Amino acid sequence: MFISLISKILPLYIIAVQGYIAGKLHEIDTKSLSKIMFHFIMPVIFFDVALNTELEAKYALLPILYLAFSFILSKIALFIGSKFFDDGRERIISYAAGSANTSSLGLSIAMLVFDQEYVRIFMLSTIGFVLYVYTIGHYTISNNIDSAKKRALLLLKLPPIYGFAIGLVANLSDIRLFDGFNNLFFQMRAAYLVLGMMVFGLSLSKVKLEGGIKFISIFSISKIIVSPLLYLSFILLDKFVFHIYNNEMHKMFFILSALPPGIDCIITCNLYNKFPEKAAIALLVSTIIATLYIPFFLQFF
Repeated sequence: MFISLISKILPLYIIAVQGYIAGKLHEIDTKSLSKIMFHFIMPVIFFDVALNTELEAKYALLPILYLAFSFILSKIALFIGSKFFDDGRERIISYAAGSANTSSLGLSIAMLVFDQEYVRIFMLSTIGFVLYVYTIGHYTISNNIDSAKKRALLLLKLPPIYGFAIGLVANLSDIRLFDGFNNLFFQMRAAYLVLGMMVFGLSLSKVKLEGGIKFISIFSISKIIVSPLLYLSFILLDKFVFHIYNNEMHKMFFILSALPPGIDCIITCNLYNKFPEKAAIALLVSTIIATLYIPFFLQFF
């Protein structure tokens, strides 16, 4: 299984490398690509998620569950980071601990591992990470409650939220679309996957990579050790005590726990002028580690 998953994941990095090379050789407007993804593709994906996911309480509560996990992880990472840094880098570590690259890498792995039903549940779960980024995450980086409130208000303007809301209303009204739309939804996810990996490479090409062994190590440890341990504790509790979720969901919990931070980490660091070049190299290293780490441990689920 390990070799099989690696062989499926590695081609995704070819797309990211293409994006990186394209960014170095040409003037490509990354913001325009991101706007296409965010304003036109993501709303369709989230509409599909809300329309075609079973509205069971155990699934509906997933975004809140992941928001809670992200909050706990950010606090643990801030405590650890503060033991080594006091210049703002500890806040990058804290933010990154609760963040996850659910859009490009996460969705890519989910599409390789799960059937369409669980891919939709995976996307539903990512709402928790979106809530984290625009609330707790921005406050963590800025350390300014007024600035964080302004960013949180952006949640009301996010197109994917409206796509999800319309899909939810349609689901509750028992409105169903004809089969041709299922093909459209699949193609939209595939397009988002390709563009997401391309934008990831393009974004890295625009940032100066400059880190530091200690910072990169603590940054990575928060994602490859601390985060999986927290999620694993929940998985074991559920498996032997609560019995709420099945093995496929436990697998999903693990994938989300081990995903590296998303490109939003660099964007947010740029926004608040908090060592974006250090965040970039740490993000790259943790992404490379996750490429091997996730397929290896998925063998045990």
